[in-house]
Amino acid sequence: MTNVKKACEGFITFQEAKEMSKEDAISLQKEFQNHERVKLAEQLGAAQQFVGAGENGVELFDSEGNRHLDFIGGVGVMTVGSCNKHVWNAIEQAKDIPAIHALAVRPMSAVLANNIAKLTGGNLKKVWFGTSGSEACEAAIKISKMAFKGCRHKFVSVYNGYHGKTTGSISLSREKWALHQSPLMPGVKTVPLNDIDALDYALKYEDVAAFFIEPVQGEGGIHVATDEYLKAARELCTKYGTLMVCDEIQCGLGRTGKMWAFQHAGIEPDLVVFAKGVSGGYMPLSGYICTEKLWNDAYGTPETAFHHTVTYGNNILSCSAGIAALEYLLENDLFDAAVEKGEYMLGKLNAIQKENQDVIKEVRGKGLMIGIEFHTPKEENSEAFAAVVAATLMNKYRIQTLFSINNPVVVRALPPLAVTYEQMDEFLTSFGSAIDDAREHMKA
Repeated sequence: MTNVKKACEGFITFQEAKEMSKEDAISLQKEFQNHERVKLAEQLGAAQQFVGAGENGVELFDSEGNRHLDFIGGVGVMTVGSCNKHVWNAIEQAKDIPAIHALAVRPMSAVLANNIAKLTGGNLKKVWFGTSGSEACEAAIKISKMAFKGCRHKFVSVYNGYHGKTTGSISLSREKWALHQSPLMPGVKTVPLNDIDALDYALKYEDVAAFFIEPVQGEGGIHVATDEYLKAARELCTKYGTLMVCDEIQCGLGRTGKMWAFQHAGIEPDLVVFAKGVSGGYMPLSGYICTEKLWNDAYGTPETAFHHTVTYGNNILSCSAGIAALEYLLENDLFDAAVEKGEYMLGKLNAIQKENQDVIKEVRGKGLMIGIEFHTPKEENSEAFAAVVAATLMNKYRIQTLFSINNPVVVRALPPLAVTYEQMDEFLTSFGSAIDDAREHMKA
């Protein structure tokens, strides 16, 4: 066997990578990856090298032996917590099964699709799997076009929304991410959230293929679509023959207390996009679930059946993680827990807001998907105050959180759903103290 060190100068083995220091890892990231991202992480105190996790996956331990609380969960990814043994056991048991074969039978993929469909109910039945949220949104754009056989190619999305960073998904998202990307996908109109008259006007010409909406905007700053708006939007989409697509990449999979956030409104879209928490954050996995009619209209013939396939989307390891993550959520009643814990967090945060109305504009959210929006007497400093609070939480109190890059005045709380009340209280106490610290910092 060839010695890899002799075969390639500078090659680093897996064992060396596992034992690498934080400083050496940061140096490599700066040289070979996104150096600006690493610099920002260092400034915020987020450049930690985590080496272990506590029992419920909310406590994290860094390479220097410090304990942290995870209240961002990989931005909503770690629904079942870090180092979840139930998920890892499933992956371990599946590791000896060949992971990818083009036309082979894949029981793990079939079972995960079944489980997602059963948890969803209604007419949503056909499941497609990919690897990332952006990829899943692109797939949703494509099936929408395919279903209309090219007769409709326009789309409507919601202002301040976020659907990914690939060309199609950027076209539906906030213009901030479209820098130097022109021309984008044509025929996209954006409407304000919870403005049903604006949506009516955008759809009334009956030329829109699909309306994309996040029932709870994640990157946009945790803005919640009202139940009344979602119901009216469903009625308008049906009236004008437009497909309704719910992007639940961040707000789905139990995060708001139900399998999907749209279920709070008692409606059924034509398609639901998912990613992030579907594998518990352990393997790249995304997808969508749609009605059988939509699937058949787009891909229901031998000619079109292979018009949208991906290499890794149905692989054994990812789907095994997905099955186990859903098992864990159900066995531990974490959907109901998200409702109860979310109400507790929102109640406590609203009390903090009342005591700090000069710096906190609003607290909003649903379940364990919470955003705290800041403002200051000088509007130009509002983004800085939120960043200072987030940085203080991470550096001084070792609470892992993050402001929204898409809306930097909002600090988010997206902990694993198994978070305990003691851990929530620690977050709340630290958050209150971080506000006081930020006040002093802003005066300096």
